[in-house]
Amino acid sequence: VVEMAVEADAVKMDPQALKRVEELFFGQINSGLHPGAGLAVYRYGQLVLDLHDGLADNAANLPVTAETIFVLYSATKPLAAACIHILWERGSLAWYDAVARYWPDFAQNGKGAVTIRHLLSHQGGFPETPAELTWDKWRDWDAVIRAMENAIATYEPGTTMAYHARNFGWVIGELVQRIDGRPFKQFLKEEITVPLGMKETYIGLHACLLYTSPSP
Repeated sequence: VVEMAVEADAVKMDPQALKRVEELFFGQINSGLHPGAGLAVYRYGQLVLDLHDGLADNAANLPVTAETIFVLYSATKPLAAACIHILWERGSLAWYDAVARYWPDFAQNGKGAVTIRHLLSHQGGFPETPAELTWDKWRDWDAVIRAMENAIATYEPGTTMAYHARNFGWVIGELVQRIDGRPFKQFLKEEITVPLGMKETYIGLHACLLYTSPSP
């Protein structure tokens, strides 16, 4: 399904380039690369292109719609970074502060020299997600934090840039909590999403979207 909100020319975009995006999108769905997907393109705050197609649930033959929810990996990293920048702006921290200054147990396994600056630039030296942090534990914040404390630095902090794919968000989130006192989700809501009117932005699945699958 293709939905156009505004004409490409109105926001100084190339219509042919958007057409190519559309072709690539549906080509990947039709080839089976993705069972289902959604894609939105914004320019100057205006929705230019809105695509969705394929299946959201293969077993139930449930199609992707405009209301289908997708997990966006790494999309919360900038939100977490924005929260820590707010605290910096208020003088609550300095970029060269050691993470362990606010979170003593984080210093385990060679991470004592990791600074907040190292975290934000992916130079903390512990890019690998701890093996103990299996997917079924991701919703248990305390279990995640223990895993982050146990994470082993494989590089000397500040010497190597290595993408901290999963560790980044949780460590920054815990820092926000320890420095500010409010849970990370609450801080994000009260300081960013509510003031900016971001009604559909939240960490984790919103309570109103939880559901129980019917019994067979």
